Amino acid sequence: DIIYTVQSEPKSDRDHLAGNRADLDRVALIEAVPGPEGSEFPEILKHLVWIERAITRMDAALVIIDPLFGFLGDPKEISANADQDMRRVLNPFGLLMRKHQTAGIIVRHLRKQAAGSTLYRGSGSIAIAATARGGLLVARDPDDPSKRRRILSVQKSNLAEEAISLAYHIEVNDKGYPHVIWEGTSLHTSETLLAEPVGAQEQTKLGEAIDFVTEYLRRGPALQQTVIIEAKREGIAPETLRRARGQFGSP
Repeated sequence: DIIYTVQSEPKSDRDHLAGNRADLDRVALIEAVPGPEGSEFPEILKHLVWIERAITRMDAALVIIDPLFGFLGDPKEISANADQDMRRVLNPFGLLMRKHQTAGIIVRHLRKQAAGSTLYRGSGSIAIAATARGGLLVARDPDDPSKRRRILSVQKSNLAEEAISLAYHIEVNDKGYPHVIWEGTSLHTSETLLAEPVGAQEQTKLGEAIDFVTEYLRRGPALQQTVIIEAKREGIAPETLRRARGQFGSP
């Protein structure tokens, strides 16, 4: 049978979940599956039937593969950089999620540089982003001097209107476990989060935007959308306005 566990080492997944008041009866980690010579480490394509059995047993609402490249198997047989290989893995996984009306999340990291759309910044083949119905990006807020704030933004959304980005940071609770503190919305997008640092000309535009925000808010509080509209009338782009807002400590 499948070996389920969320208990491995000190401060394990189970500990972190418990420290954040999760219901552990509703959480399981597939650590191993049966093989011809005993237990095997799970691989997505090879062990899809066992993943389905786990979904059925748990009546799972969500399946998370973290990280994706850790569960692909032998890189000589399945290459993370080959479009055909990634579609061969992810298409059956997606069909399985659809069959059981279960949400599936796959996690991967960013590569340092890539041309074009931010969808190309994800490590591995572009087929990974192309196969998914939606994509989210987590990146450091470039406007936060403390470097604590992170921004969750939408990279791709095929099934719904793109949602506004959210800002958060991580704090350690009284039990010693990290948890998320949400800070509200952010004007950042996946494009601005991964953009190159601004040059001298952009710094001048940023200064003008900061002056605009300072003067505008002297009149009193204002709705975000109203400020954006007024800034456009002054020739200030939303991206520049967003950077200016960040100088005041707002996400």
